[in-house]
Amino acid sequence: MSTGRKLLISLVATAAVWAVFSWPLPRHVMTGIPASATNRETGNYRCMIAGDHLQLLYNYWLFSDMVAGKTPFFHNIYEFNRGDDAARRSVGSYNMPFSLLYTPAAAVGGRAFGWNLTQFAATWLTVFLMWLLAARYTPDNRISGLAALLAATIPYRWMTLCGGSPTGFSLVWVPLFLIGLDMMVRNGSLRGSLLAGFVLNIMFWDDKHVFLFAGAIAPVWCLVAWVSTEQEKDNPERRPLLRAAIPFLLLLV
Repeated sequence: MSTGRKLLISLVATAAVWAVFSWPLPRHVMTGIPASATNRETGNYRCMIAGDHLQLLYNYWLFSDMVAGKTPFFHNIYEFNRGDDAARRSVGSYNMPFSLLYTPAAAVGGRAFGWNLTQFAATWLTVFLMWLLAARYTPDNRISGLAALLAATIPYRWMTLCGGSPTGFSLVWVPLFLIGLDMMVRNGSLRGSLLAGFVLNIMFWDDKHVFLFAGAIAPVWCLVAWVSTEQEKDNPERRPLLRAAIPFLLLLV
């Protein structure tokens, strides 16, 4: 199955899962954002519930303000401002690259739409990348596709996504990181090594929890990949593991 077809199928499947797990959010996608993954007050909708979801939305909004020229880049002029905007310089990642997606979406459909579209896109990309990862271990697209879809239903992901934690969004990087490690170990691929190192750095800037989780699982996944290298031993372009891992190790410095 082609990559483009997997992308389209994963989009449709993710839309179904997202609608079920986040309901009734699809009915309010233009006007509200979730505050929790536990819908205890069924049928009730409240304004401005304090929580991580507003903090994340605030970070997205700050970045979109910078892009629109309303705020100087890397300045948070709204918090603890005593009148000197220059003193409010605050260098950070501002949840990029998800804020890059939020910015044009919010410009078109408003802040709630921008937030919800970003949430959906993070879920979709996770399913798609999980499918690519699983497909490296089985030639059956039905099995790898189902594995990716099941991965999207893990409760922890929805608790963090709907609760407004950056962790829920940043989990999209985990399968991409593992794909890079898998390419590095099984194929002796320099591109895989670069990919793993680059993505690990993105995780460090994006969310420290996901960075720590990915770092902890990396040795285990390398071992899993190493056990699965039999089919790659006859590849004449396969580089020795230590040589292939050099870009990854350099990007850890």
